[in-house]
Amino acid sequence: MRQLSAPAFVCFVTALPAVTAEPARWGSAVSGLRMSLEYSGGANAEVRVTVQNVDNKPLLLPLGALVGPRDYDFRFKLVLTLPDGRDRRVIYTDAPGAISGRVDPLVVPLVPNAGYQIGIPVAKFFVLDGGEPLDRFISRRCGIRVELDVQNAPCPLYGYPNPNMIPCWRGKVVSNVVQFPR
Repeated sequence: MRQLSAPAFVCFVTALPAVTAEPARWGSAVSGLRMSLEYSGGANAEVRVTVQNVDNKPLLLPLGALVGPRDYDFRFKLVLTLPDGRDRRVIYTDAPGAISGRVDPLVVPLVPNAGYQIGIPVAKFFVLDGGEPLDRFISRRCGIRVELDVQNAPCPLYGYPNPNMIPCWRGKVVSNVVQFPR
């Protein structure tokens, strides 16, 4: 299955109010990594994905690829769950039509207790199996979560003869679920 393409995601940390699922703000930790999903509504509605190293040693997290100076291809997959329990595929619609030039791995080093947060505009998502923008589904009864599956991703911060001294994280981690309507 194709990974979520997400060029031009704006990476930032904000203090805006957000709605999170209760009682757990975080999904279960997997191999020292946990993930959180938050939603902030309004005119500039967005989902915020946060990953955090909860282990006592540093790790390298392969999050995707740098496609250009303003374009990124994250490995995150947003999943919409309807009241009947069926999951719907959600795609990011702001991907470039063609890629020219170099593609570099996007690897984030995380020391213990460090986190990385990405804000993603909700208006750029489309529910492929439902034929509507994500923001229309959010106004109905549903849940959303984000998944990060990194089984065989490259993690080359350094190459031979200088191998990485910090282990590359491998696994599949799932965030908490944000339920709608709020």
